[in-house]
Amino acid sequence: MAKGRISRSPTDEALIAFEANLDWIEGRYSELTEQYDGEYVAVLENRVIDHDKELKAIIQRLRERYAGQEDRIVVEFITKEETDVIL
Repeated sequence: MAKGRISRSPTDEALIAFEANLDWIEGRYSELTEQYDGEYVAVLENRVIDHDKELKAIIQRLRERYAGQEDRIVVEFITKEETDVIL
């Protein structure tokens, strides 16, 4: 490793990619509600790669089509309805 350079592990890279996809959803949430209201959307590399009303269905397709990249994909339920968060 070169002096002064920090290497990132695959886990670090996956977390960075996951966070970027989450930020992408957050920044376009109102836009996404217009097209995907009431659906789960899957985002990878800042683009919607799949959507479905059924979580099981989307998860199954993602496992088949994106094996090895699951830790970088964000799946979010998109809704225009106001939701309560309980911590």
